[in-house]
Amino acid sequence: MEEFYKIFSSPPAVAIAWICTVVSCIYAFIQKNKAVKIEQKYNSLNITHENLKIQNSSLEQKIIDIENNNIHDNYQKVNQKGKTNINQGVIKGDFHFTQR
Repeated sequence: MEEFYKIFSSPPAVAIAWICTVVSCIYAFIQKNKAVKIEQKYNSLNITHENLKIQNSSLEQKIIDIENNNIHDNYQKVNQKGKTNINQGVIKGDFHFTQR
């Protein structure tokens, strides 16, 4: 145990420990300074909100002609009645979209 104390209490070991302590303190101050600068930049941000006006335009779907699908023994029948969302069903024919 005395040998252990002799090694770590020798002048070179004490000098190395002192240098490591000084370097770590300097590094800690640099990191703290960076954090303060980030907070200052964050506090100096000016955020502005602009009004966003949304204008809704209407979309009309007019069905000109409807063609029935062929059944081909799968017992499915497709009919079109009234207004339809374009994402529904299987429709053949011409679609005219007008926007006002």
